[in-house]
Order: sequence, then structure tokens, then C-alpha cells
Amino acid sequence: MPATGRLEELLEGATRLAVLGVGSELRSDDVAGVLVAKKLERSFSSKPGLLVAKGGSAPENLTGPIADFRPSHLVVVDCAELGREPGATEVLPIRGVGGLSASTHSLPLRIVVDYLLARCPCEVVVVGIQPERLDFDGRPSRAVLRAARRVAGSLARAVREMDRRARATCAREGAAP
Repeated sequence: MPATGRLEELLEGATRLAVLGVGSELRSDDVAGVLVAKKLERSFSSKPGLLVAKGGSAPENLTGPIADFRPSHLVVVDCAELGREPGATEVLPIRGVGGLSASTHSLPLRIVVDYLLARCPCEVVVVGIQPERLDFDGRPSRAVLRAARRVAGSLARAVREMDRRARATCAREGAAP
């Protein structure tokens, strides 16, 4: 299923959102998850309730900060072989994490997600982006650059909605946001 519309629906109840961008910056389109994280980081440099983590090829190095953040929702974005056209995006079942670009990760992504779930139970959403190429020292394809923009845009809308809900709750309770 395409990720962009459904992603916002899956994040409707988010109160604290962590986004983990995964992939190797040395392998063309494998950088897709990191590109999404960089775009979000530029849009929301310091936003309470949002943690953006650029996991690169060693996402396990960020499990501590993510667990300490205690997200209600974790979104993991990575390059994935979806059997579709380059730049296609899908929300994948957590069981499907093994199919992501695990060959570029120090640890299989499923182990990283299981560890995080044990430390901080939260909703996990995995977004896969279909690569066009995985050449070493190559640039990302246009299709993957467009997909990264779409996914980052969807996440940005979810963050703005999360903020809107938090402000509305504070207003109802008479507290400062």
C-alpha cells in the first residue's frame, strides 16, 4: 500500500514521534531513509515531541536516545525491495522488516526494532522506498529523491497535526502548550 496517505492515518494518535532514517549514504538510493530524516530535521530543527534520528548504516547506535525519548510512535524509513517501480513507497508490516536493505546495516533492522520495543513499547511504522540502483558512490535517483520528499512531507503533516492536537488539549485544560 502506498505510504504517504496511510502514514498520516497510522500516526493520528501520536503524541511523541521518533523518526529513524536508515541506509548507507555510500550506495545511491540506499540513502532514502537518511534523506527523509535530513528533510525533517531541516523543517523541524527543535520541536518538542519529535525526535529525528539519522541512523545511517548503524541504526543500532541510536537505540539509546530513541528509547530515552519514549516515543508513542516510531517511524523507520529505509530502502526496500518492494518489487515495484523505483520510488514506490509502502508501509510494511513489522514482520516485513527483514526485507529491508539489511545488508548495509551493522545489525539486522528487525533486531534493532525488537530491542526498541522491549525498552519503550510504542507503535512502529516501517516505510520502505523502492530503489532504482544501489551503486557504490552513486547519487540517489530522481525517483528516490521524489519519494523521500513525499514521505518527509507526509511526516511533516503528521507532526503539524500532532502539534495542533497538543495545543487544543492544552487550551481545553487551561495549560500552556
